Amino acid sequence: MPSINMSTYRALQFSSPTTSGTIITKPTPSLPLPPGTALLKPLYAGVVSYTTHILQNGNPRKYNYPLPLVPGPSCIARVVAAPPDAPALTPGQLVLLDPTIRARDLQSDGAAFLLGYSGGPPGATPYTVMEAVWRDGTFAERVQVPVENVHPLDEAALCGRLGYALTDLAATLGTLAVSFGGLDAARVRPGETVVVAPATGSFGGGAVHVALALGARVVAMGRNETALAGLEALGDARVAAVRMSGSVEGDVVGITSALERLGSRSLDVFFEISPPSVVNGPGQTVPYTTAALKVLRKGGRAVFMGGVKHDVSLPLREIVHGAKTLQGVWMYTPAQLTELIRLVEAGVLRLGEDRGFACQGVFPLERWEEAFETASREASAGNFVLLQPNQE
Repeated sequence: MPSINMSTYRALQFSSPTTSGTIITKPTPSLPLPPGTALLKPLYAGVVSYTTHILQNGNPRKYNYPLPLVPGPSCIARVVAAPPDAPALTPGQLVLLDPTIRARDLQSDGAAFLLGYSGGPPGATPYTVMEAVWRDGTFAERVQVPVENVHPLDEAALCGRLGYALTDLAATLGTLAVSFGGLDAARVRPGETVVVAPATGSFGGGAVHVALALGARVVAMGRNETALAGLEALGDARVAAVRMSGSVEGDVVGITSALERLGSRSLDVFFEISPPSVVNGPGQTVPYTTAALKVLRKGGRAVFMGGVKHDVSLPLREIVHGAKTLQGVWMYTPAQLTELIRLVEAGVLRLGEDRGFACQGVFPLERWEEAFETASREASAGNFVLLQPNQE
């Protein structure tokens, strides 16, 4: 790793989704920092499995972002500098960066975007804010971010008492936060039963971990039998795996049988986290979604966090006559992220390899292509890949 010039820093930048990224040199922001702004040194940034489908190959996921772009979402970092109006942040402090940037005066309107990944429709407020102010993400030796997106971590508890490495925290905290946002919105309570579908990707697998930490029983649905077996081994008999059948009737049987194995009288919550590829046109039935909504008890809750881009059919009769609540959730609130961090710091929500979280590689900026490819290839519940802009 080349030595860092304090007046400049290196960053991975993309000028087009059809051309390769390049490592560029940028000037380090001058001090003192403007009020409300923090300067961080990213140590480990997670690489999501579909990164190549956002930044390369013509951007088949159709994410909207201004170019040129330094990508990169959540990361574990150390504070380099903070402004006088953020006295709780000190140089060298270990922090988690929340990549959900919100317009400060329009937060109630949902004006938010994902740092280094997506700004929403061009011309809309989130895109405009991303383009003008917070364009650069965490795949860099330095990143300047809003103070409210910097969450201090109890390093003594996490790395001392609990024995986690920084790599244990880097990808899992950001992923688990998304799942926690949906499950908290659904008001999951101890003793309830939750269906997570699909559960074999990173976010679905994370939802299984979070639901268990909240005291729930979990029906984990998917097609990857190896990943399902790993999830079923987590729950001390509180997880029942169901292989998706491809039909509504088959999935109803699978869910019902899983409830019996768990000793659960009813299904209380359905957590949906489907990828865009689950349908290829409007009006289709997603078998596991319809099945879960049918089995969901009267007054049950369903939360939708998936990336399906087309309208799908839903069992309206069962929803109406069962007084079932359907809610869409995007990401999480700052308060929910704080609560998630506290669950981890208290040891209630456990991380690490013994809990099924496995790092598939840590790569410096120069090896970003290998990092992207590895993340795409190794995508499944619990697996994560990290980009390491800086050495500790």
